[in-house]
Amino acid sequence: MEEVLVPLGIMIPFFGVIAYLIYILYKEKELTHAQIMKAIEMGAEIPEITVKKQVDNLKRGLILLTFGIALFIALWVSTEIKHATWALLPVAVGIAYLLYNKYQKRS
Repeated sequence: MEEVLVPLGIMIPFFGVIAYLIYILYKEKELTHAQIMKAIEMGAEIPEITVKKQVDNLKRGLILLTFGIALFIALWVSTEIKHATWALLPVAVGIAYLLYNKYQKRS
């Protein structure tokens, strides 16, 4: 029975936080839409919609790349190589962010 409760105890809060964040983002967009509609009805100027700042893919890529390499070395030293290969996932994502950043600046 405990084998089932431990993963559930981890998964339920994880998905609960994700659902809560999606709900908050939805409510924020709904509020912005309501403000724009009210301004249109009253004939006032439409409030400026705040644009989210651009994501810094270079910073994300470098952080994930260095974290993945450090994790790979730490797992390789402390355990077997087959366990350390899981650390290559953040390395791959970091490289993808760096490549995306490189090609995004070109266009």
